[in-house]
Amino acid sequence: MFDDIWAVYQEQDSFAAVERVCRQEDPAEAMALFAELVRRCYQEKRNLAATLAFGRAGIQHGLALAAAAATLEDAADLRGRAKALAYNVGSSAWPGWDEDGIAVSAGDLAVGLDAARTNLRLAHELGRGDLPLSRAHWLLGAHHLARGELEAAGAHFEVAIERAQAAGEIGDELLNRGYLGLTGVLADPDDPGAQRALADVREPLSQLEYGAFFVGQLDSARRVLEARLATP
Repeated sequence: MFDDIWAVYQEQDSFAAVERVCRQEDPAEAMALFAELVRRCYQEKRNLAATLAFGRAGIQHGLALAAAAATLEDAADLRGRAKALAYNVGSSAWPGWDEDGIAVSAGDLAVGLDAARTNLRLAHELGRGDLPLSRAHWLLGAHHLARGELEAAGAHFEVAIERAQAAGEIGDELLNRGYLGLTGVLADPDDPGAQRALADVREPLSQLEYGAFFVGQLDSARRVLEARLATP
């Protein structure tokens, strides 16, 4: 089905492709297809425009379906699928990953910020636990960081740390401490406290199962965001 929808996107337009997805009789299948489109357009096609088009359409479709769902369980499931799409859209439209072939424009960043806000709202409304809330606050903090809104970014990273601690997730806690340190470094590169806060998480973070990835993530984010925020 992905190949068929992708062909419609290329040969016609994004709205025709979205319409084809929305014709699925089973709402869950439609949402699963939107999720696949978002993932594969980003990872395989390296097409951020298509990723965001399918992602935003899928979020809206899921919320609309949920509003008309026959049961509370169906509504919660559809809203949960919309939430997952919102997280993936927000993540895809964040420049700090420094992904080859992905250039995040100011317009893309605005879409990502909106999706990050949606993800956090739905996490609260659906009663998600501490770890999803920690990651939702991280995503929103990351978007504020990319926009140079450092006070807002720091506030979200602090909440993310608290939620990660409550969930007992040391990796998420350390990673968010790193981002909080990065926020301080971007605010004042000469601040020794901020430099130390960022440096202090590297060793304990590197000892975790995915530690090398997490440390690399912080390094990529610092490199990209320092250059981005230095550009007028």
